[in-house]
Amino acid sequence: MKKLFISLLGSTIVFIVIVWASETKSTGEVVRIKEINHGSILVENSSGIEKDVEIPKIITKLIIKNEEYYISYNKTRWSGWKLKEIEPIKI
Repeated sequence: MKKLFISLLGSTIVFIVIVWASETKSTGEVVRIKEINHGSILVENSSGIEKDVEIPKIITKLIIKNEEYYISYNKTRWSGWKLKEIEPIKI
């Protein structure tokens, strides 16, 4: 019984460490807004790579298409990109 408990505890700890280590990837870059949808935006970075980023629905009307913004966003292993912050680029 004691060996089973220790084995289960060890397996649980290993699982938690793996999940924690793969939890979040965070990045920030200057992007151009290509498309605005209800709850997401399609952005293109300076390398031409497009990503669909989930945003709060309340800010969709504040973002202007074809404008440049600095955005930072997170990605977890089991979900898509989620906006963390956004700032317009002032020229």
